[in-house]
Formats: sequence, structure tokens, C-alpha cells
Amino acid sequence: MSDPNGRTGKILNTSPKHGMESRAFDSGYMDSGEIMDSASGLNVEIKTMSCTRDRDNRQIPQVKEPKTMSSGTRCKIDYNRSDSGVDIGLNEQLSQLQLDEVRSDSGSCLDSGVLSGDSTLPSPDPHCLQLKNSPLGIDEDHMKKLVSDAFKQDQDGDTYLHLAIMQGFVEVVFSLIRLATSASQLNIPNDLGQTPLHLAVLYGEPRIVRRLVLAGGDVNCRDKEGNTPLHLASIKGDLPSLHQMIRPISSLEANSLFQRYTVVPQFARDFNQRNYEGRACIHLAAWNGHSHVLRYLHAIGGDMNLKEGKGGETALHVAIRRGDVRMAGMLMKECGADPRVTDYQGFNALHLAQWSDTRHPHLTAFIHDLIRLRVPSSPLPASILNEDSSSSDDEDDFPSFQTLWVLELMLVMALCFSALGTKTKMYIDIAANITCFRRFNSTSQTGCSSHKDGNVGIVHVVSGREDTNWILTEGGTPPYVPVLYGSTTSPANLTELAWSSRVSAIVILDDLDDTLVGNWINFSSDAKCPNYPFSFYQERDKCTTRNSWNPAGYDLAHLDWPIPVMFLDAQADSDRLVNHCYKTFNKPWNGTGGKLEDRSYPLCALQLTTRMLGAVNTPTCMRRGDGELLLFGGGGDSVQCEPLGGDSIHMPLVPRQKKNFNYTTGSVTIVAARMDTSSLFANIGPGGDSVVTGLVTWMITAHLLSRKEFRAGLNSSNESIHFMLFNGEAWGYIGSSRILYDMAEGSFPEAMDETKEIQPSLMKVEHIKQWIEIGQVSPSSRGNPVLYVHSNAPNDPQVEKMTKLLSNYSNSKIGKANSGVQLPPSSLHSALKANKTIPGILLANFPDSSFQNSFYNGFKEVGKALNFECNSTQISALAQHLTTTAEALASSVYDLITNKGPSFDVSQLINVSTVRFQNENWSDL
Repeated sequence: MSDPNGRTGKILNTSPKHGMESRAFDSGYMDSGEIMDSASGLNVEIKTMSCTRDRDNRQIPQVKEPKTMSSGTRCKIDYNRSDSGVDIGLNEQLSQLQLDEVRSDSGSCLDSGVLSGDSTLPSPDPHCLQLKNSPLGIDEDHMKKLVSDAFKQDQDGDTYLHLAIMQGFVEVVFSLIRLATSASQLNIPNDLGQTPLHLAVLYGEPRIVRRLVLAGGDVNCRDKEGNTPLHLASIKGDLPSLHQMIRPISSLEANSLFQRYTVVPQFARDFNQRNYEGRACIHLAAWNGHSHVLRYLHAIGGDMNLKEGKGGETALHVAIRRGDVRMAGMLMKECGADPRVTDYQGFNALHLAQWSDTRHPHLTAFIHDLIRLRVPSSPLPASILNEDSSSSDDEDDFPSFQTLWVLELMLVMALCFSALGTKTKMYIDIAANITCFRRFNSTSQTGCSSHKDGNVGIVHVVSGREDTNWILTEGGTPPYVPVLYGSTTSPANLTELAWSSRVSAIVILDDLDDTLVGNWINFSSDAKCPNYPFSFYQERDKCTTRNSWNPAGYDLAHLDWPIPVMFLDAQADSDRLVNHCYKTFNKPWNGTGGKLEDRSYPLCALQLTTRMLGAVNTPTCMRRGDGELLLFGGGGDSVQCEPLGGDSIHMPLVPRQKKNFNYTTGSVTIVAARMDTSSLFANIGPGGDSVVTGLVTWMITAHLLSRKEFRAGLNSSNESIHFMLFNGEAWGYIGSSRILYDMAEGSFPEAMDETKEIQPSLMKVEHIKQWIEIGQVSPSSRGNPVLYVHSNAPNDPQVEKMTKLLSNYSNSKIGKANSGVQLPPSSLHSALKANKTIPGILLANFPDSSFQNSFYNGFKEVGKALNFECNSTQISALAQHLTTTAEALASSVYDLITNKGPSFDVSQLINVSTVRFQNENWSDL
């Protein structure tokens, strides 16, 4: 679990009662998961720098470019590396460094952040062609060491200049640039081939981009994917950074430049060079929907008919494949794109438009325009050639372009409320703190992020399929921000909207309290086969989409979303979005013939800023967080990334000390449950059935067995009972796998320390006699029995004994699961991977291989879905069911240990416990 402030969730036990000892254990790191977050809540910084997928999320095979290339430079420098985690005192040295402030004749210092003036490059003064930033008062050897240390590389190949750019310390960046004694120090690539100029573009810092270019940063250096900084700016749609790499030098810049450096800046001149996938800037801009970049590239001489290296497609081909009529029209009418150009298979724009028409019906008008251009092509279908195409060009003209500019996370309203300033007149803040967030591992990333300045779109409330169609195809003012109602949100509709180029963000409104559960659409953020890569079973094909544990699963939590998605639970803000924003300004008119038509401006838009960036991989991201504290004096709650996981809880019923007790083989009974859930959104993972029902039953069972009535018989046995709550189970069984690993290593519950007088007895895997786990235990909807026993080895004598005892003590309300069913997702998988002979069972409310829970690990898995209502004067049916289940469990465990049933009325103890648990804890469900 995690919270939006970037802290790993910690669930700790309160002080133990009745002699039980509780211990919290770090559940460890999970190799396949990292959560990235920061103290700023929604404004979370995590980085992705990949262009290996196109706009339609399709994998693009790599195209290797010849080693000898005139179109670009692959920067490679031999260097000695040192870990940037070691504080070399650069901060202190920089503070002592007195740089010679060189000014131009006009008295102005070089500042590439604001650039203007004559673009003519003057002839340099030969007397000034030398570096003049030598510090005063520092001897030459000290200066050389200072410069050498400043540009050493860490384990990831990053210098302090790389790190300062990524952390956003602009003044430190400028100081390091002035400190450089040669341009080669500014072009050092890290292990991903990224120079400081690459990173300045990736992080959207045009001032730094300009300063680096003026100081000798190479605009033609390529990273490991063959992308130059120009390519990255085209991918991101960062026109300011692109412009700073191309715009000629001004007189003011030239005067300051030649008094400081011997280098002559090299500005970008080749806009048609391709990366290793064969794509030039125009192709990358087209794939990512950046029409403004395409216009700029055309204006500065870019070839709009340039073919990419793999398939020979032009930017116009790309626009048609994306179904983007506006971009296609702009390329033809404003940028001179030729629809007659064919790709390497001989297909021109007309062919693609015809074949794409089934997926993008709005291309029909575009096909008609192409036919009127009489594009040479292969014979067209008669149904198209015979259509009337004699109308004037003006009748089917492309819609005009509208550009909407917004600045930060807020609701943009097109009216003025008072004279409180432009921002107050135009913007209304939204109390948004629940959003999809980033996780990543060593190879992949999941979750959501926004552009640096936020994602902006026109608000459109979705009440039915006609609204979805309006957003995807019919509306004339994209991009849109669909506003969905939580009760009727389906995974299919959510993903359909998210991967449309006409959608910039999505908002889901919390209406669960106002709707009937019977009207809710199934929604699970987890996979159809949860945690199956971490399963005990080797035959991974046993769980399929047709035979899955979680039929409602859509694997939403493991997708790399192209846009931010927000869950809004504030009623006031929801009302503002729906009534004051959408209905007042945006709701389409009923036009002629009942056809919906666009509203005229002004329109109401939403900007959602959930900026999240990650650094390369798990170790790098965590190390860079430490490097920030060492190098730049950071601190506080700001964290770049933290591991998934938390604290698992271990409670022996009777504490054992090593000095007077040693566990024996097969003497420990484990009673376990999980205490974490997963969700697409941060701060909303209720886990009503997947976690809470099992957790509450586990608490009652532990409480009962700790009562003196039970302990009188249990204390006379040499066997032990250990209660365990595992944290991180939704993410590859983090908690249970860590504890089983510690057992195998001989360090559970803690590593031996001879200096300590009191230490708990060591428990190992072979000490486990049996494993009882409590899963989803709300009453089954399939009649009696209401709960079922699942096991990997149902015919094992000890498993059969546990099943029989549970059935007897529950009056046959607990039965045996169907034969041939594999063990469902559970912590027991970790135990079986450690020792496959451990007799273990899972108690759950489904008899076969399909969960009863249709909202497993999703935001709809709330108490209402279980018909639970907290009432201080009445015990609910769910509460009564869980207490009787705990009675059967406690009695069965007692019988397993002592070989006899309880001699007292357990129901009297349960009634007291139930009321207490209901009043104190269940209200949170």
C-alpha cells in the first residue's frame, strides 16, 4: 500500500493483549514493483523516456542505422566512473568559487533564458576566443580537481550536471555550465546515451536547453535509441525547447558568448535525420499528435513528404493511421503534404484512408477530398467512384483549429466573477487527491502521468453510449476530458476512451452512495489471474481468460496509461463539474433534425496535473533520491521513489525465547490473512471482501484463542500457534515471501545477535505443521455451504482433517471446494514454494475457480457491495456470519492442537467479541 505523499504504507499492530506478542516485519522489496510518489500529492515526479511505442500503443520494431552516419553523431566518451552517492563537497566548493562575471560591451550578462535581437552571427574577436571564467583566488591544481570532480560520472553514467537538470536546480545547472572547461564535458552521455541536452529537453527546460547549446551542447548527439534532442522535443511536443535549438544566435548572445567561450555554437540544421527506428522529427510529432510541431518544422524547412526508414510512411500516412482528420487536413493544406506519395508497399494516402474507414468512420469526408484531388491509385471500389463528388471544395472543408491554453490543475470557466485578477476570474481549483499513479520495475512502468504543464480538455459528461461516440468521433472541439459516473464505469469503456487521441484526461465521479448495487457494472483493477506469475504452479497456462479466478479483471493496475485518470469524491466539485461547467457551457445543442451540435465558445475545460517521472530503473531512482539530499541539501518529505511493501505482522500466541525453548519439526500452526489491497487509484482501495472480511475474521479468531478458556488447554501442548498478517500480497506476495525467505535463511523472527540477552526463538520452514488462511469470507451467494475449503492437496490426511473439523464446528456451513480446482491466489503459494509438502487450506466463499466478488481489488469493493451497514444498535447479518466463522475456526484450531473439542460454550465469547469489533472497527468498512 502507498499514500500520495510518497510514503510506503505501514500497518502496525497495537499493543498485544492476553500475553500475545506482536512483531512488525519489513516485507522487503519486490523486484517487480516500485511506487513513485512525492510530497506534493498530485504533482508527482516520475520519468519515462521511451519512444518504442506509437500512439496506438503498438510495439515498434527497432531499425538499425549504419554505424557511419552523416546525419548525426553518436556521442561516446571514455571516462572514469564514481558513485554520485559519495558527497565530494561540491556544494561547498561551488559556494567558495568566485567566477569572473564577464559582461558584454553593453553591460548585460549572458542570459539565454530571454533571447532576442539580431540573428546575425558576428565575427569573433581572436583575442577573446578563450575561456574567461577562471576563478580568482584558486590555484590551478585546485581548479583542475574541482572541474574533474564536478564532471565525474556515477554508476548510471550521470554527472552532477545530469542530476541537477533532473532535480530542476536551474542555478546549479548554470553554475556547472560556467565551470566546464570544454564542450566535451557538456556532452558526456549517461548509460542511456543521454547528454545533459537530452535531459533538458525531456524535463521541459528551454532556458537550460538554450544555455547548453550556446556553451557547446551538441544537438546531434544520439541516445541509445538514436534520438537526438530534436527527436525528443518532437516526441514531447515541446516547441519552446525545439525553437531554442534552432533559432540563430542574437547579437547580445554573441557579444557575451565570445568573451567567455572559444566554442562556436552549433545549431540544428538537419531536421530530417532519422533515429534507429527510422523515424524523423515529423514522424514522431505526427505519431504523438503534435500538429503545432509539424507546422513549425514545415516553416523552418522540414520535408513533409519524408519517408520513415522502415515502411516508407510519411507524416500524412501516420495521421491517417491515427484517424486524425484535422492533422491530415492541416498537412495537406498548410504544409504541402502530397497525398500521392506511396510507402514502400506502394500505398498512398487514399489507400490508407479507404482501409481505415471501418475503424475511423469520420475519415469518409477525407476520402471524398482525396478523390476530388484525383490521386493516382489502384482501381477504387465502385461504391466510392460512383458517389457524387461534384460539390465545391468549400462544402467539405476541414474544420478550423482551436487552441486552448491553460496553466495548472484547475477548472477553467469562461466567465468573470469579480475583479480579483485574471487567474481568479478564469480558474476554479478542484480538491483532487485521488489519482492513478506511477509504479515501475526494472523493465516496465504502469500507471498514469500528465504532461509537465498538465493535460487540458473540454469537459463532457458521459451518461450513455451516445456521449462516448460524441467524444470519440463526432464532437468538434477535442481534446475532451470525459467525466464518468463510478457506478456505471466499465473497464472496457475506460480503456476505449483513454487510448483515443481525442481524450486528454478522464475523471470518475463517486456516485456509489447514491446508486443501487444491482446497477453497478463489474469493475476489477486486477488481472484475470491475480499474481499468477508468482504462483506455486509451474503450468502457467492453467489460468486463462475463459477459466480465470477473476472474470471481472481487466488488469487496469498493470497498464501504462497514456493520460491521467482521476477519481473525484468531493460532492461539491462533482456538482461544479456536471452542472456549472458541462451543462452551462459545454452540453451540445439539439440542432436541426434532432442532431447534436457543438456549443459555441466560451467553453469550460479541465486541466489535470499529475506529473510523474521515474529515473531509469529501481536502483537508480532510489539512489538519485539520496543523491539529491547529499548534493543539493534537499530534505523534508520529498522523495523521488520508494519500494512497494510495508510491515507484516507476526504474533505468537505464546512468546518463545531462545534461551529456554526451541521449535521442533512440525510443531507450528500458522493462522494467516492478508491486509493489503491494490487499486488503480492512490488512497482508494477499500478491499471490502478481498481483505476486510478475512482480516476481521482473523482478528476475532486471534482474540478468542487468546482468551483464558482456550489457553488453559493450549498451554499444556508443546505445539505453537502463530498469527500472521501479510502486507504487500497484492503485488507478488511481498509480505509472505519475505517471511518465508527469512525462515529459510534462519533469521526469523529476527537474526541472532549474541550481544542481546533476550531473543525470540528461531522458527524455520520445517517447523510449520499446517497452514490455515482466511480469504474472501463474505457469505456465498450460491446457497449452503456458505464457505469452502480450497487446498493444493485436498486428499492429504491433515487437510482432510482440517476440512472435517471446520464442517463439524460450523454445522456444515463450511464445505469442501469442487474437485480438480487449483489453489486460488493466496499467501499459501509462498509457503508451498518454500516447502510443497506443507498441508495448507484457504477458506473462501466460492466453490470453483471463479471469485464471487465482481469488484476484486477495485474502487467499488466497498461495504455497500456486501450489504453491510454499521448500526450501533443492531448486529448486521454480515457481522454475525463472520463471528460464527471465527467460532468454527477457533474451535478447529483448538481441536487440531489438543485433539479434543472445547469444553465450554464458545458462542458466549463470540457474542461479546462481535459487538466490540463491530462498534470499534467495522465502521471503516
